[in-house]
Amino acid sequence: MKIFVILTALLFSATAFTAESGGIDVVVNDIPPGASEVVVVVDTATPPPPSDYQDPAAAPATPPLPKTIEQIRAQAAPADPAVDPAAKAQPAAADAAGAPRRRRGGAGRAGRGGRGGFGAPVAIPPVRQAVETGGASSVTVHVARAAGENYRVRAIAMGDDGRLPAVLAGGHADRVKVAASQMAPVALRLKSPVLKLSPANPSAVAAGERFTLAGTITDAAQCLGTKNRMRVWLSENSPLAANHAGTQTSTVDVTTNGNDIEFTFNLTAPKTPGTLFFQFGEVPPDFAREDGTQAPLLVLPNLATGASALQLPIGPPKSIAKSD
Repeated sequence: MKIFVILTALLFSATAFTAESGGIDVVVNDIPPGASEVVVVVDTATPPPPSDYQDPAAAPATPPLPKTIEQIRAQAAPADPAVDPAAKAQPAAADAAGAPRRRRGGAGRAGRGGRGGFGAPVAIPPVRQAVETGGASSVTVHVARAAGENYRVRAIAMGDDGRLPAVLAGGHADRVKVAASQMAPVALRLKSPVLKLSPANPSAVAAGERFTLAGTITDAAQCLGTKNRMRVWLSENSPLAANHAGTQTSTVDVTTNGNDIEFTFNLTAPKTPGTLFFQFGEVPPDFAREDGTQAPLLVLPNLATGASALQLPIGPPKSIAKSD
């Protein structure tokens, strides 16, 4: 009997704890027709310093005390290399091959509350939550999160395209605060991503000629984050039959500024005249399933919605003047 009472009490406590746990209720509005699933990702992109954080480059808040003998002796010992707290909070940079590259500097010692070097907070890893739309234009996604501030909420609506569904629309909210044992409401209105080509792009190129394609993708969901990579799919003389069906080439000449992602490709035209068909896109890493069974793709123009691939006329090769 006592064992039954103890087990019942433990079960009740676990249930009560779950009910009291806080998080975020994300109401996703303006889901476009054709979307089969909504994916919400919650993380902290750029966490602010704690209230007791002291910037190493700034003057101390209080006059320094005279050094003790122990401090003087410790100063003579070799110190660990300083770590920029702002750099620690950023993801690893990518080299030209797309592989992560570690930033210079030491790992930093743990500060208060498990923070990184100099007491700076570390970014909270993204948490992914997905729900089927069922044809609705609005859904609510519940994401369990501990009490905290400066949460970033991002959401995308995806079309049904198997393992690589296209991103149809997205939205995001910054600086979301979650109180203890409460659900914070967040409403997002989704917007379709937009591609704007650079006016400096050529209207036609000669066969075998080097040329540049540049543009800007406006992504209201900021789903690509700071990946700083973009892909182009190319097809010679044959229109692309579907998304990402052409020959793929990547670039790391990418700059992210808020919702805008600027990119530049340095390419070589085909050796024979004709038409070059192409589209741009990239995989949002935080929105992919961990088991690898699904990876949404932000691709423009999105051929799954009836759009056509972009075209570039390829003219005859330039003649080379021969000297006598």
